[in-house]
Amino acid sequence: MRNQTLPGIADSLAGKHIVVIGATGFLGKVLVEALLREAPDLAKLTLLVRAGHKGEQPTMRIARELLATPLFRQLRDAIGETDFNERTARIEAVAADINQPRLGLDALRYQSLAESADLIINSAASVNFREALDKAMLTNMHAVDRLASFAARRNIPLLHISTCYVNGVRRGLIAEDNGAPSRAKRAAGPVAAHTGMQAWNTDHIVGDLETAVDATAAAHRGNERARNEAMVTLGQEKARQYGWNDCYTLTKWLAEQRLMARRPNGPLTVLRPSIIESTARQPFGGWLEGIKVADAVIYAYAKRGLSVFPGHKDRVIDVIPVDVVANSALFASAELLTAASATRVYQCCSGSSNPLTIGQLRDYVVEGCRDNWDALPRLFAGRPRHGLRIVPPALFHTAAAGTKAALKLAEWFGARRLPGAPDTGGGRRVSRFTKMQNLVSLYAFYASPDYVFSNEQLQALHRRFPSDDRARLPVDTEGLDWRVYIRDIHLPGLHRFALRPEKRRVEPAPAAGEFCGSGFSRDSAIPASQPNRG
Repeated sequence: MRNQTLPGIADSLAGKHIVVIGATGFLGKVLVEALLREAPDLAKLTLLVRAGHKGEQPTMRIARELLATPLFRQLRDAIGETDFNERTARIEAVAADINQPRLGLDALRYQSLAESADLIINSAASVNFREALDKAMLTNMHAVDRLASFAARRNIPLLHISTCYVNGVRRGLIAEDNGAPSRAKRAAGPVAAHTGMQAWNTDHIVGDLETAVDATAAAHRGNERARNEAMVTLGQEKARQYGWNDCYTLTKWLAEQRLMARRPNGPLTVLRPSIIESTARQPFGGWLEGIKVADAVIYAYAKRGLSVFPGHKDRVIDVIPVDVVANSALFASAELLTAASATRVYQCCSGSSNPLTIGQLRDYVVEGCRDNWDALPRLFAGRPRHGLRIVPPALFHTAAAGTKAALKLAEWFGARRLPGAPDTGGGRRVSRFTKMQNLVSLYAFYASPDYVFSNEQLQALHRRFPSDDRARLPVDTEGLDWRVYIRDIHLPGLHRFALRPEKRRVEPAPAAGEFCGSGFSRDSAIPASQPNRG
């Protein structure tokens, strides 16, 4: 029954063998840390990882890329050296490749793992929005087919991390269901509903994509660079043809459908986060790796002089801290291990309970930049000279087209300058502007939404667990002050962890209260809303 009270996280995961795919990714690292922290009696944690460069063994890669990071040093400091060593000794790092038959494992290891695993968590994906279509299909779709086959050997429960944006171009309040854009529905066609959700037949779409990929590969045989660029363009075209912004979200939707077709009665949970950004409070605030979706625009504003961005300032941009996603995965995992078998969908998002508008995000970023630019030298070259205007997309694209035409005209005249005349750099300006335009076009979809994601069912799941778990592990942002999070947690974290001055340099974890606190209220079991300051 959906309203049945469930055991706590620690009790549900005690004695279990969990297999994690994607542990070296941004979310994967936070999830592994959360599993070690919240499930002290876990029997084994098997991490399937690719072999490192120059033949580096998986154990060494995990030691370097996970256990040596601030996330895990904070855990070691919190629970003590002895407990930390005992828990991390349960980690088994295995060289694997989910793009290969048998997940890249030999037959004996594959069978042994399938016979002993209690739960599979898949957070692996190609999250490049400009990924070549053939590569995105391989990693985001076909790899999931192999995981489904692996899980089917003993009907092992599977938690698959997807994205809210599999919903594509839709409008209104989007529930935790198995919907699709109208163009995809017409192309796919419905099949028999299962577990209360509509299912979709994707054979036609997949066949169309595979035919287009084969034709593109044949047309560019022998020229790998041209082939890759053509595959990137093809991915964008096919995604928009069927109702998505990019091939990442299209291939993630296809992966969901193929999983549901293979496991119509579960045990399967699809967890869909929205735009994942830095930690809010666990194990400390501000940790992240790399430039995420919102950060690309922040970085362009800070470093490259971006002053105008297309969007609607009163609409909601759905941002979710990565530790909240990891918390949600813990509750979904515990349910998979203790509740009746079913196929479930949960959305981990902020828009329906604590909306952050595009205009607010802009204001908090500009304010943080203006007040703290000198404390964040890796992010800012100097004091920002201007703000960041949000303009309607149609106006932006018209103005951008005119600007690009003017730059091309200047380039044309520059190419015909008199001998000895200085080079005006017109070609370089066109190239820079084109890159900026491509970046803006890629992310503008997320700044002009006509929808709000609902997390009603995820919150209902949360309420079925003991109060101490709920207080410690929020699954939404109801108690998060967005101004504090953006200004005082995320921007310093972006500077400190994502923009490191040296490759692979490891930063120490912040001491308690050093710079990244929490934007959450901690005065109640369920965090209460806080008013924005100022």
